[in-house]
Amino acid sequence: MARSPLLRRFQALFEDFDEAERSGRPLEAVREQVTAEVKASAKLDFKKQLLTLSQFLRAAAAMRRSGDEASSENRAFEGILFQVYGGSHEAVESMTKLIEGASDKVPSVEGEPLDVTCKSKKLIFSP
Repeated sequence: MARSPLLRRFQALFEDFDEAERSGRPLEAVREQVTAEVKASAKLDFKKQLLTLSQFLRAAAAMRRSGDEASSENRAFEGILFQVYGGSHEAVESMTKLIEGASDKVPSVEGEPLDVTCKSKKLIFSP
C-alpha cells in the first residue's frame, strides 16, 4: 500500500529527530527547520486552494455570459456564488466545500437542492 505524502513527511521528520538525538545536534535546530518546512508547505497548499476558488469564479463568470439561466449547471453556479458572497461563517464553509469538492448537493439561490455537487462542479473548472 502506497503511503501518502503527508505520512512519508512525518516519517522523515521522526527520522530527523532520531538522527539529531543520536548525533547530538540540537533539537531546536531541527524544530526550526521543520517549522519552516511546514509553513512553506501550508503556504503552497493555501495558494492551491485560492487557485481553485479563482478558477471557479472565472467559470461562473463564463457561465453567466452563456445566457442559459434555466440550466441546472447555471443554477448551481448561482447557488454557490450566493453562498460564497454571504460574508459569513457559512460562506467560508461553502468555499471550503467548493475547494475540497464536497459531494453535498448544491442549493439553488432559492434554497432548492439541485442534482449537482461541488465535486461535479469542480470537474468543470479544475486544470
